[in-house]
Amino acid sequence: MSQQRRNLVKQLIQSANVVLVGLLVYNLWRHKWTKVNFNQHQF
Repeated sequence: MSQQRRNLVKQLIQSANVVLVGLLVYNLWRHKWTKVNFNQHQF
């Protein structure tokens, strides 16, 4: 039982890490994209 719970917690932490990394990459990409669009509008 405890081993099963430990595996479940490990899986939850793993998926949470994946989601966090995905959000970070998405925010960085979106920020870069808006910066590029902003620079294009300036010129």
